[in-house]
Amino acid sequence: MLLSRAFRDKWRPPLFLVVAVVLCIMLLVPFAGIAFFRVYENQLVQTTEAELIAQSAAIASMAAQRLEQIGGADLPLGPVVERAGTSSNDRTTSGRRGAVTGRPNCRSSI
Repeated sequence: MLLSRAFRDKWRPPLFLVVAVVLCIMLLVPFAGIAFFRVYENQLVQTTEAELIAQSAAIASMAAQRLEQIGGADLPLGPVVERAGTSSNDRTTSGRRGAVTGRPNCRSSI
């Protein structure tokens, strides 16, 4: 016979074991995909939220500067708007009617 004794005596897994391992791997691949995309979605939502907050802060700053240029200090803006989560002790006031409180001074660069 042409086959060596070491080759004939080598252990080979039974067919049901090979099929079971392949099926288990095929079962785990979708679960790994679900876990990956949940983490990816959370990261994407957080990044998008941070970018939207930064853009809204920039737009608010530009709008405040433009309103200062147009109307000056006597421009009627409406009631005072308070930020959520701030108390009356830690807010800064500008003394102007309708000024937004609790935000950093964006007019210092003018």
